Amino acid sequence: MKALLFVLLPAVAFAQPAVRYNDAPPKRARPSLVESIDELVTKVAKRERRTEPHPDARLEDAASEIARLAPERGPPPNELVQGALWVHGIVEPPPHLILATMGSGGEAELLHELADDLPAVLSQGRYSRVGVGLATVGRETRVLVALQESFVELDPIARAQPLGGLVLLRGRLRESFQRPEAFVTTPDGKVLTRSQLGGDPTHFGGTFRCGPDKGRYQVEVTGEDRFGATVVANFPIWCGVQPAMTAQAAAPAGGSDEVSATPAAAEQAVFKLLNADRARARLPALQWDDKLASIARGHSSDMQLHGFFGHVSPTTGSAADRTRKAGVDAMLILENVARAFSPGEAERGLMNSPGHRANILNHDASRVGVGVVFDPHAKELLVTQLFSKPPEKWDVHTADDLRRGIAELRRTRKLKPLERDVVLDDLAQSTAREIARNGMSAQQGGKRIEYGLQSQEGRWSAVRSLFAVVAGASQVVDSLKDSLADGTVTHVGLGVEPGRRKDGGSGLFVVIVLATRR
Repeated sequence: MKALLFVLLPAVAFAQPAVRYNDAPPKRARPSLVESIDELVTKVAKRERRTEPHPDARLEDAASEIARLAPERGPPPNELVQGALWVHGIVEPPPHLILATMGSGGEAELLHELADDLPAVLSQGRYSRVGVGLATVGRETRVLVALQESFVELDPIARAQPLGGLVLLRGRLRESFQRPEAFVTTPDGKVLTRSQLGGDPTHFGGTFRCGPDKGRYQVEVTGEDRFGATVVANFPIWCGVQPAMTAQAAAPAGGSDEVSATPAAAEQAVFKLLNADRARARLPALQWDDKLASIARGHSSDMQLHGFFGHVSPTTGSAADRTRKAGVDAMLILENVARAFSPGEAERGLMNSPGHRANILNHDASRVGVGVVFDPHAKELLVTQLFSKPPEKWDVHTADDLRRGIAELRRTRKLKPLERDVVLDDLAQSTAREIARNGMSAQQGGKRIEYGLQSQEGRWSAVRSLFAVVAGASQVVDSLKDSLADGTVTHVGLGVEPGRRKDGGSGLFVVIVLATRR
């Protein structure tokens, strides 16, 4: 047995890195033990009426590299696993791993042990791929079985791209996933959102430019199913530089991990780490919120008890549903969920995911709660981070703050300041009041303003109305800056009224009327 393994392992463990993601590797001879495990996985999946994973040579190469580099004790670090996938051309999130050591009983004993473990493992996911890696480390023969889910078909993409070139993201979501979105983290850590991926609810196509800076760009594609938004692909593109050729070189930035003695200690560790990440991005620290932590803890427990992983619970709904039921009033609710073996691994994994990173580094969030539970079956932590921004208190100065924000925006754009108009002010304020108190729609509000200005047709050559529901005046200027910086506009009318949104939370209802004098 061992002599055979020594002959075959070098071809498996040191397979050449992929040139492109999602390229099919050439066919090659496979060790008999690998084929036996593949057959066992298929047999157990059929018997248990589970999805039958198909052997994937790329996953085999990644599994062999992970087995060779894994520590003597404990699970392989997530960074190592992720790096091995990328080097061998796999874009999907990390697989479920079963790491075993060949004992004195040889292949028969190993297959027997796997047969006992596989039913429970296969019940935890919709695995479509299997890759079996073999590695000899010292006198030890390691066997790593990787089972991976795949919910996206992505056209092949070169791992290394020329600086300034366009990277095409084209493919389709599989299974029940819809509404694709894409995110890109640039080498300086900023997150770009590509929320409008062209195509139907499942097929998509979009591009991003490789640059202007050289370095590593992290690309992520998400889709939504009944459990909410899920990462279906996450991979780096090396722009204007050589791509990583080994798992260790490709691995995201790691660090030392401390195992927390209790879930409460893990929560505080994650809280400390996420604020450290915000500090590195020169953002203010988030304030700990006990109520948010309780909600987050409940969601982590819900995922553990009911065997799912996602943002939408079959029993409690979405993060917005959970916070509303708990009586939390907020204009912003964001949620991250993670599975990891330590707080450090959880936070690093979230920061290496562009979409989750954007939540941690959100400029508007001011509070956070972290909830951690221990999953005894997977022997890992289930982590939920819940971010919020409470509504700002409205007072008589809010409208003045908004006017100053508009004036500053136009000054920085080197545009003339807008003149205040009493008639436009009165019409904007009365319309904001109707929307906030009586539920008037924005469309109805626009018609109301048009009707109110009929007697002033001779004054204006053009009139446009803007509507927003926000937590504070600063959000209005930022979200409507292109319209507010229109150089043809000469006058403005402004209305601000506090009220309750349809979901029960409070907010500021803002109406802005922009007009151009004849």
